[in-house]
Amino acid sequence: LLKSLVALHRHGIEPRHVRALRQGAERDAALIASALVEKTGDLMMPAYMLMVAGVVGLVSIYFVREPAGKRLKGSAPAAASEAEAREMAAKA
Repeated sequence: LLKSLVALHRHGIEPRHVRALRQGAERDAALIASALVEKTGDLMMPAYMLMVAGVVGLVSIYFVREPAGKRLKGSAPAAASEAEAREMAAKA
């Protein structure tokens, strides 16, 4: 259930090509880890892969732009009243 909820959440915020790339990487991670363990004989290889993934994630966070309160592309406006919605639409 949790994986389904996360997938629904990601579906709304990730472009299709990014989602496809991520899903492909998730499927291949176990195969790559198994091959590296077999080739090197080092049982810690999956841990090394996770460490590298963490570093990649930290570096990518540095380069991600903050939307600074702006709506995400394609998202519906969030207004408390119809008047506020009209005001938001006039600014956009």
